[in-house]
Amino acid sequence: HRDIWDLRWIKQKGTRINLDFVRSKISDYGIQDYPARLDTRLNDTHEIIHSDSFKSEMSRFVTMDAQARTIKTDKFLDFLSTEIQEILKEVQAKI
Repeated sequence: HRDIWDLRWIKQKGTRINLDFVRSKISDYGIQDYPARLDTRLNDTHEIIHSDSFKSEMSRFVTMDAQARTIKTDKFLDFLSTEIQEILKEVQAKI
């Protein structure tokens, strides 16, 4: 779950996707069916981000003030879901 949060955070900082790094990680982990897994993750993103599990995990790292503006509002969770889907779609299109 923190990876989802971190992806948005690094995008906010202006970091671009490093496809060589992504390919290297796919190889390091020996993932054979990455395109299918990525497609599954794209389809599950909204559900994951809106889950109690995600909110619970993130509440350990996000201040109470920030929680009120982020993980405790559907508007932010919808925004985060859209942002993560855009990142994943960019990777999908380039891999």
